[in-house]
Formats: sequence, structure tokens, C-alpha cells
Amino acid sequence: MSTIMGLVPRPAQMIILRRLLLYRFVVAVCHRRLGKTRLAVDWLAEEGLKSPLDDYRGYYFCNTQKQAKIVSWSYFKRALEPLRRLGLVTFNETELRVDLPGDKKIYLGSAESIENYRGIYIDRIVMDEIASWINAEYAYAEVLRPAMADREAHALVIGTVKGLNQFYNFYQYGVSYSPDLEDWCTVDLKASMTGIIPEKELKMLKATMSSGAYEREFENNFFANVPDVLISAIEVLEAMKRIVDPMLTALSPVTVGLDIGLSNDPSMICITQGRQVRPFIEVKSEGNPMATASKISRELKMIKPPPTTIFGDAGQGMAVLSRLRDLGHTNIVDVYFGSASDLDNCFNKRAAMAYRVKEYLQTASLPYDEEFMQEAVNQYLEEDPNRKIRLIKKRKIRDIIGRSPNKMDSLMLAMAEPSEQQDDIYDTIRATGLSPQQLMAYKAALDSMRNKQDSEGNDYDVLDFFNGGTR
Repeated sequence: MSTIMGLVPRPAQMIILRRLLLYRFVVAVCHRRLGKTRLAVDWLAEEGLKSPLDDYRGYYFCNTQKQAKIVSWSYFKRALEPLRRLGLVTFNETELRVDLPGDKKIYLGSAESIENYRGIYIDRIVMDEIASWINAEYAYAEVLRPAMADREAHALVIGTVKGLNQFYNFYQYGVSYSPDLEDWCTVDLKASMTGIIPEKELKMLKATMSSGAYEREFENNFFANVPDVLISAIEVLEAMKRIVDPMLTALSPVTVGLDIGLSNDPSMICITQGRQVRPFIEVKSEGNPMATASKISRELKMIKPPPTTIFGDAGQGMAVLSRLRDLGHTNIVDVYFGSASDLDNCFNKRAAMAYRVKEYLQTASLPYDEEFMQEAVNQYLEEDPNRKIRLIKKRKIRDIIGRSPNKMDSLMLAMAEPSEQQDDIYDTIRATGLSPQQLMAYKAALDSMRNKQDSEGNDYDVLDFFNGGTR
């Protein structure tokens, strides 16, 4: 079987073509060298030639138009050369446009220049390597998807894996059972399944590539390690699977990280108690600091036991934090993401807090939260002349995941200060070999001692208590 464009599909390509007959949105997660670009070009051109619409519009989008030209233009020319000889097809080199019979056209598009495409309409679209688009979520949600609505356009999303980004979101749409996503379908084609690359070659690739690179490029593993990121998906997944000792958690103070949202961006509350992170609490912004502070205050007052410290984002939330203090939350500590780092190996406070999160995740327990995972694993590193840990700008993370990383920011804020004493408490408790009943009795005693002083005016020392001290 071959397409009218002359492509003789491989079995793996045939799977994609069949899905395109059944679904409007097909996400094809493909290993390298599967032939996805040639398939996409043939589909886009064939759909245009068969379309009853005289004003058919097809688009082949990459991150940049230059990239779209490099990967697809020669394929369009080769596939449509017989029709060009007959005078039925022309190629506009300046605009990178294919003119089909009638007023049918196919354009090579650039996500980088997405604002230039506002107002277009789309009948068929290919979105290639969307994981590399600098503004994937915005480009799709704000420009491309609305342009597909009135003509009920069909889309083919193709690419290889590059971490948890908008391509992963599309993958999730295609495997969802939600009735709102019934027009979506995902095809996951791994090199170990298709047989396109010989087994001997795969063994050589595996021997010469890092395990993370091989898993991403050939086995479509979204959770494989990605280079130049601070926190790996594996670290987050392990923390989400981990269960910590509830007795040790109960004996630990509660700390809150409060990320302040403005306008349409929600605020986020992260509650940590020892090595346990509780489910994140989202507080929708009310448009003014006073109302937002009131909503946050109600949530903070419901936290049990009450937090000993609340680390708040003072960079854009100073008015909210000030109002929270007026409402009785006097244990708030102002944190500025851009201030100087208290760790020698980090560029600034933001990098230091993210680094503490990475260390914390080695022994902590997280609630299962895919949004947090996506935010955590997209903390990409920037080159620093002094070889310090330096994160990319927050706006770049927003571009990658399509939203502000509020959950990650709130956990970072909870890690604003070191917690060596807390770690010492854990180690000391383990060394005592106390029973759960004894631990809970000590917990009650600790609660009564916190924030008190002895007759000489000294603070009670929790560690002295566990080590047999009199305080």
C-alpha cells in the first residue's frame, strides 16, 4: 500500500496514518529515524489535494521557520515534483509556501514568530518537535487552537521526548479517558517495538550514549534524565513513592512556603512537616492585595499544628504579606528570590532554595502531583562563569510549561533557610529506639516547651530534651 504521494508506509507509519483517519488530534511519540517528517509532509499534502475546500490551508510548524525549511521543504518538493512538472503545483521560496491547485496552500510556520499568525484559519496542521518550541503552550492555546475551531481542523503532533513539557501534556491528552478529550489519540512508537533500527545498531547506540539520552531518543521515556536540569524526574518520582515515618513527622515543626500570585496567577501554599510535604493549597487571587491576603489568612489559620514559620515571597507580594501580619500572622519571614545566596555554590537565593529542594527530595515524601513534577524537572541550569548553580529565568520556565511554577516556588520558599536542627532531631530520635507511644508522649512535652524559656531566660533545647537534659 502506498499513499497518493508515493510513500510506502512502514508498519509503524501505517499505525499513525490509521489513527489519523479516526481522530482529529493524533500525538505521535516517535523514536529517532522512524520517518515521522516524511509521513507528516505526505499527510499534509495529500489532505490538501483531496480536500473539497478550494481555500484549504495546511501548516507545517516548527520552532522556527528555518528549522521547518531544513526538515521538511525538500520532502515537499520531492513528493510534489510530478505535479509541479504538470504545472499544478508551485513552490514559493520566499514565503516558504506550497501552492496547490485552486487556492489551496501549505505554509511552513514558525512558533517563534507566532504573533504573525493571529487571524489565520487552519484546516490541517503538523506541529513538529513541539518539545523544543520556546512558547509551546502559548502558541498552541492562544493562536493555533483558536484558528482550528470554526473549520474543525485536524492536527498531527510529532516529536521525540525531551522531558515533561507541552509535548508531554499532549501525550497525556491522547491517553486520557476524559470525554472532553475523546478526539485525541496518542501513538507511542519505541525503537524496541518498531524494528526499524537493527538490534545490533541499537546495542551500539546504547553502549555509546548516556542512559538518559538513549531512553529519551529511542525509547520515548519522558522521565529519563534530561541534561542541564537541576532536579530529575526520577528524584521527584522516588519522593512521591516514598513513605516517611509518621511519628517522626508528628514530632517535627510545620513550615510554610507562601508564593504570592498577582492578577490571574494564583497564590500557592506549601506545608512541610519534617520530611513530609502535604498537598499544595491553591488560593485564587482576588485582584487586590487586601482580599487576597484575607483568603490566604483563612487557609493559614486552618493548618494544624500551626506553622512555626511562614516564608513569603516578598518580591511581588509585599503588600499581601504586610496585610497578613496585620491579620495576626506575625511569624512571616520575607524572602527575595533575587537576593544573595547563603550557599557558596549557588548564584542567588532562588538557586539556593532550588538546590535545597533537590537535597530535600532525597529523603522526603511528596504527594503525587503531576503539575509539581513538571515544574520541578524544568528547572534548567544556565552557564555561570564562576561555576555556580544558576537557574534559567523564571519566564523561560513559564514558556516551557505554559504557566508559572507556583508549586515549585512555594516548596522552594519552604526551604528558604537551612534545617540542620530538624535533621539532628531525626537522627537523635532514631538513636533513642523509643516506642511510638513514648514518641507521642515526648511530642506532647515538646509542644508544651516550644517558644518557652527556663527560669534563667534560656530557650528550651529540643535536642537536650531527647539526650536526657533537664530543659
